[in-house]
Amino acid sequence: MSSTRYDRQMRLWGENGQKLLSSAKILVLDAGATSAEAAKNLILGGISQLTMCDSPKRMVEERDLGNNFMTSLSFEKGDEDEGDDDANDDALVLERTKRIKRGDMVCKHLKLLNRNVEVNFWEEDPREMIERFRRGEEDKEEDKEELRHHRLQDFDVILASQLDEPTMIKLDDICQKLGKKLLTLRSNGCFGTVKISGAKTHCVVEAKPENRKMDLRLSESGVFTELEEFAEKFEDLEAMDEQRFAHVPWAVLLLVAKKRFDEKQRQTLEDGDYEAQKQFKEFLKSMRRTKTELNFEEALENVRMAWQKPDVPENVSECFEKLPREFRSVTEEGDGVVMMDTETTLSSSDVVSITDVGASDVSTKLFWIFVAALEEFTKRNKKFLPLDAGALPDMTSTTDAFVGLQRVYLEKAQKDQREMLRIVKETIVPNLKTTTRSNDNNSTSVRHGSKIVDVIEKDVDEKQLEEFCIKFCKNARDIRFVSFTSLADERDIWRWENKPEHEGKKAQVASFLAVDSPQRVCAYSYALLRASDAFEAKLCRKAGTYAPEEGVDNVVASSGTEKGKSMLFHRMTSDCAELRALVTKNLEAAMFQSFSTSTSPTKMDVVEKPPSDDADAVNDDGGNGSNNIKAAKAEEAGKFLERLAWEVVRSQGGEIHAVASVVGGVASQEAIKLITGQFVPSHGRVCVHLADGSSAVLP
Repeated sequence: MSSTRYDRQMRLWGENGQKLLSSAKILVLDAGATSAEAAKNLILGGISQLTMCDSPKRMVEERDLGNNFMTSLSFEKGDEDEGDDDANDDALVLERTKRIKRGDMVCKHLKLLNRNVEVNFWEEDPREMIERFRRGEEDKEEDKEELRHHRLQDFDVILASQLDEPTMIKLDDICQKLGKKLLTLRSNGCFGTVKISGAKTHCVVEAKPENRKMDLRLSESGVFTELEEFAEKFEDLEAMDEQRFAHVPWAVLLLVAKKRFDEKQRQTLEDGDYEAQKQFKEFLKSMRRTKTELNFEEALENVRMAWQKPDVPENVSECFEKLPREFRSVTEEGDGVVMMDTETTLSSSDVVSITDVGASDVSTKLFWIFVAALEEFTKRNKKFLPLDAGALPDMTSTTDAFVGLQRVYLEKAQKDQREMLRIVKETIVPNLKTTTRSNDNNSTSVRHGSKIVDVIEKDVDEKQLEEFCIKFCKNARDIRFVSFTSLADERDIWRWENKPEHEGKKAQVASFLAVDSPQRVCAYSYALLRASDAFEAKLCRKAGTYAPEEGVDNVVASSGTEKGKSMLFHRMTSDCAELRALVTKNLEAAMFQSFSTSTSPTKMDVVEKPPSDDADAVNDDGGNGSNNIKAAKAEEAGKFLERLAWEVVRSQGGEIHAVASVVGGVASQEAIKLITGQFVPSHGRVCVHLADGSSAVLP
């Protein structure tokens, strides 16, 4: 791997992240503008291999030349052009280009971007491929030798673009069984969307949040012996000269001030005694010689750290709650082995299955083992997490003082890391063995538990285990567990299926569709995208177009002639009404419920709010004022939906390059998160609408 070639991006996700990226194999279904943009970004990022699957019957079309930068006119003469002096005539060049397979041309252009990436063209219709894999016939192909070299389980991430909802649900089901991450992306006119599914969960160690909470252990319960001993070197502040006094690190100043502060009041600082905290702040101010010492300014800005209580962040608590029961500590009871009760009683649906962990990759197995160790660590250390030496901020200080303080924190962090590693080896792994042996009535648990133990004892050497421990402890405060909604469940939510487990997300959908929601453009646009799939399945044509059997040329209908305008307007009007009906059929209950009394208009709004005079007038109409307001807002919602439906019909399912570029960029970014295990991927459906300039993450 070249360190100079990828130098800039390695500053973002590090050498280890680039190493994972450089070994990643990606499958991209479809060779359209959106998927080509995603593939371009991944290839420039330095993945190992990209395979693009596209129908061999799909040739380059004129619209591809306009919206897909990975296609171009072909000036290479074919056999049929031999002896033709006008072979480079514009019309002939266009005709020659139309005889080239779209996937083949896109792959050739992609290869030019990065010679270190292997780019392959898989000649098969994605829909036929998905159906073949769904039937389990991937190993039964005898007449298609080349297909036997392509198996979904060989790829790390699968990107599927411009496929209809039923087809994507089939693919999602296959990816779930294989434990593969699936990214589905669509762009339709000015609207685009990206969704992660497939494998239901994803574990993140290096979340890299923008604002990390500092943990310097300055409170009474948190300060450790080595830090106290270091602070004692600075206790005689009065004997220091001006230069040294102004360069005592602010963390040390807080410890010195606390030691001098009234003992009774000091004990109440962590209990939230506001008066004691206020007096401590005034006491710290009184220790200054002048008002120009920057170290005291820093100490006053961070004074709350002097009484900061230990806490387990919500994201870490969620990981504890999801921890498989087999990982937890055990106690002897008679001749059997019994699981220890956790602080909270969790239902089986709240925890991750050990079967899923056993079927996961090595990094996920290690993640859950260290989550179990972290839970045990917090119990032994008053809810404190392992110290991160790198969290020490810059301070006004002499070089010697800061380096010395840094060394104290580093040694403490290394001590915590050794304790975590000891818990893994001496507590978690032995407990896991004992638990799995005791569950004789559950052979599946035994089998997967043994696999997890084998990862530690056989598949991961000592150096790798130590490296993972260091990384985990450094990021212990920011670990994440992300779960993804399957496409089938998402379909049921947007169909408003009456299932108790979906009620929470249905309420979120209703809030997005509300008149005063700033995200309603994206919510309605996604509902219309689903409706356009149902429309095409029902009428065998895209909204706004004519089917071949109707005998109408779509090019003529889309022309600027009076006849073309008339034909197109008639078709768009009827198709728009059909799309509205399809959306309303599923979401009427959500669209017209809980209308608020104020609205936040977006750029796509087409109806003004009802005049306040009208609202006042109906208040005297026997109490029907609120009903009339709701009716007016329901009418507004209907007209708003109609405006967006016109946009969908007008696009005729086409991909606009600007939209494809944004959607492809988002998809490649999410793919990199999944591959590197860094940053937190989106748990919902990312939607963008470039005409409105809005974006949203839908449930």
